[in-house]
Amino acid sequence: SAPGCGHGNMHRARRLAPATAVALAAATALSLIAAMSTRSEVAAPAPRASQGTLRGLTGCERLVPSPMRAMLRRGGKLGVRSTISPAEASTPAVGADSMESKDTGGWGFDRVPGKDKIAPEAPTQELSPGMADKENFKIDPSVAFWEDFTNEGLDAGKVATTIQSTIESPSDVAYWAYSLGRSAYFIGNAIAGFLFAQSQGKIAEEFSDTVQRGGAVERLTADAIEVYKWNLKWQKEGLFKAPWDMNPRHRQFNPRYIGERILTGMEESAQVLGRRFSTDDVDTKYWMKNKLYPEYYQDTFHYQTDGWLSTRSAETYEHSTETLFIGRQDSMQRTALVPFGRWMKQRRDQGTSEGTPKVLEIAAGTGRFATFLKDSYPEVDLTVSDLSPFYLEQARKNLNYWRRFR
Repeated sequence: SAPGCGHGNMHRARRLAPATAVALAAATALSLIAAMSTRSEVAAPAPRASQGTLRGLTGCERLVPSPMRAMLRRGGKLGVRSTISPAEASTPAVGADSMESKDTGGWGFDRVPGKDKIAPEAPTQELSPGMADKENFKIDPSVAFWEDFTNEGLDAGKVATTIQSTIESPSDVAYWAYSLGRSAYFIGNAIAGFLFAQSQGKIAEEFSDTVQRGGAVERLTADAIEVYKWNLKWQKEGLFKAPWDMNPRHRQFNPRYIGERILTGMEESAQVLGRRFSTDDVDTKYWMKNKLYPEYYQDTFHYQTDGWLSTRSAETYEHSTETLFIGRQDSMQRTALVPFGRWMKQRRDQGTSEGTPKVLEIAAGTGRFATFLKDSYPEVDLTVSDLSPFYLEQARKNLNYWRRFR
């Protein structure tokens, strides 16, 4: 049924049989096609039957696909909202005499009775939400850099040149000291965890030799230097602040905290590496079986203990992943602040910063990225979500610590 249809035969659409409804829809579509086909230099008044049928549709908008519904709501205008570029949108409307050379995208219903020309409708400048949003996510120059980047290992001279070219102030020196120190710390953790797992017989000898000869640490360090370089560049552009945990008051500089993390990290590394390099078949399933969760989420394909569903997993996750990426994971995640920072800057520059921006972070994990977002943009209304209640609890702890620290 179609309650609310108030024109002509469309009023009887309330109780039409399916076949009749389909036929009526087909007739309406044909009338639209016929009307569009009449766009030419010689114009007669638009068929009243077609106009009446289209007007009748306005009473049953819920039956119309959203693009047509949007068109019908434009104050009775039946012109099409064309997909046009901003440059085209700013071009003056084309006159009736040039209809052959420029298609305005109209449907042919804006004819003026008694005239022999079609009066075209000027194209709208309004962009769809998707097209408007696209303007906020331009490809950053860093993308082209990484596409062409060839990792040839660690070159001390090249590293020194890269760092020196970015230093312009004492704060830049502090940033590099923090970043390189962080990488050195997690490289040490990775080596300690590997040696501990090896001493426990968790790693087969052939895998141990492969890892030691592979030069993985050198390649990862070379990657990290470039990641840190780009992060510093974006900080100078004002897209986000320097890492808030650079402050020596942060708990990560506390010797007791460091010792606890090293011990739990070594234990977890031994278990993860033991599963990763085991010569036996490893069961990657764990205790939780529930149809509410996707299948992949019930499998520890990263070999971490308990997958994502335990307090212990949530507490060791950050240390484990930073060890895997030798301390650059936070910097990698802050890349997501680049388009967001540019959007916030645009709001301020255009004077449209009224209201509180609302941000939803999906798969927030332990909330580390959320702390960097809030630290750079404390005014945002942030909601974090994750499939794991244990990781969300850790995210609450991290955000609460950030609030107390700041």
